[in-house]
Order: sequence, then C-alpha cells, then structure tokens
Amino acid sequence: MSRPARIFVVGTGRSGTMTLADLLSSVQGVTVEHEHEPKLLAEIKGYAEGRLEHERMVELLRSTRDPAQIGGELVSGESHNQLSFVLPALAEAFPDARIVWLIRDGRAVVASLAGRNIYHPRELELRTPGTEEWALTRIHGDAVGDVSAERWHDLDAFGRCCWYWSYTHRTIGRELRRLPLESMRVRLEDLPELWSDLRDFCMLPASAVPAVPHANRSARAPMSWEHWSRAQQSVFRELCGAVMDEHYPGWEQKQRRGIGEDVLSWTVRAKTTLRSSAPRWSRLLRSRLGPAGRRALQSQR
Repeated sequence: MSRPARIFVVGTGRSGTMTLADLLSSVQGVTVEHEHEPKLLAEIKGYAEGRLEHERMVELLRSTRDPAQIGGELVSGESHNQLSFVLPALAEAFPDARIVWLIRDGRAVVASLAGRNIYHPRELELRTPGTEEWALTRIHGDAVGDVSAERWHDLDAFGRCCWYWSYTHRTIGRELRRLPLESMRVRLEDLPELWSDLRDFCMLPASAVPAVPHANRSARAPMSWEHWSRAQQSVFRELCGAVMDEHYPGWEQKQRRGIGEDVLSWTVRAKTTLRSSAPRWSRLLRSRLGPAGRRALQSQR
C-alpha cells in the first residue's frame, strides 16, 4: 500500500485554517487535523526565537506529525497556523510534504484578532479556561528580530496584531521561495472558485466535491475594519501595506472615506468599547466582592 500524501496548511490565526481542515477531512480517506496534539506551541516559539535547535524541532515534528499519529489513508496532514514559523524544519522532517499557504485579507484578520483580545496586555486572564498557553506563547516582534525592542514596546495590541499578520506571511513567502517544497497559495475569499485546483494539488480524487463549511465562528462578530480610526488605518498601512499590495492589489481603494463615515465609525468604536468592557468590569467586581458580597448583590436584583 502506498504512503498517504502529506499536506500541511499554514497561515495566521483567524484565516480559515479550521474551515480548510474540515473541508479536506470531509473527503473519504483524508485526515487533516486542526492543531494536532501536542500543539508544540512553546517549542515553536522557542524555534522562532532561536532558542530551540533545528534538529530538535525536526525530531519533534517527525515523532508527532507522522501519519501513524494523525491517520488518513489517502492524505494525512495538519492545519496549524503556528507551523508557519517552522517551515525549514517541516521541509526536513517531511521532504515530500505539500504546503497550502492560506491567506485572508489582513483587515478582516486583524479585526478578528483584536476582537478576541490577541496581544492584549491582559490576554492571559481574558482567555477561556484551557487556552491560556496561546497567550503565553505569542510570537513577539523583537524576540524574532523583526523589529526593535523599542518599536515593539510602542505598539499597542492592535499594532501587534497588524505586525503578526504581516510577519507571518512575509515569513511563509520567504521560506517557500527557498525551500524545496511543493506549495499552493489560496486566498480564503477565493476558496470556492479554487476548489478544483486545490483538490488536484492535495492529490484528492476527482470525485471529491464537498461543500465549503465555516468553522470556528466568533461568538460575537468583531468590529469591522471599516470602522477603524484613521490612526489605526495608518498603523495597518505602515505594517501591512506591502504584504496587502502583494496579495490583495487595489485593497487601499476601499479604505478611503469622508467625514460622515468618520463620525459613524467613532460611534461604532465607542459602542464596541463599552460592550467589551462590561464583562471585564463585571468579573473584576465579582472578584472584589467575594462570595458573600455576590450573594448580597444577587438578592437585590
């Protein structure tokens, strides 16, 4: 029996990596897991920052990402945004692997990341139980040598989300240009139209025609990039503009707006801030009151 084809999907968080994993895995004989365990988050951060040796990363990938661990008779693989930072090790561990480079409009990604408090100063305490490791293993721009320590310190959470999107795709593009890996870039927005090409690239049977799902939806829709302040637009343009020009030519034409739109956007941002602050203040109040105080507060409702 021939070995299954190996597929790895890379990109950023909030770009459809779970959706694509579900899409591919809906085909009989295909298993593409979303963030296979162990996720190797701390190890990947160490590798990206130069603290984990290349040979060790190769060993970890071989021992945890082999088809024997993942499964799949025709195709076996994983969709995991953090694998974007270990492509050299992935190429050595699985030289026959095929890489699907999944990219989504940076404005939509940054809006979603910011809405989920990614890179927020208090991200660790704001995360849902069981997901704290993600906050502890964020890639930092100064630690990977992409920006100075001073610049990283000056960036707020929004700016760091912009940097993350840009850096991830700059890294993927650079590595795929030099590594001997078969790869295909897929814009999430074009996925339905590109399915036949993606099917062939992933070596799926020609009869595989699944419906495109939508996985990992946010419980609350994030504030649209259309309501960003002019300062936020400027930060996005500075940090993401070159990458957007490469993958979404003409994107900036949709950024322009007049005074009326500015007023509307300010109103939306104010409402979003108030709505997102309420749960945090509620948690803080409950923690300060203690059990007896909480019972007294509930009795007054």
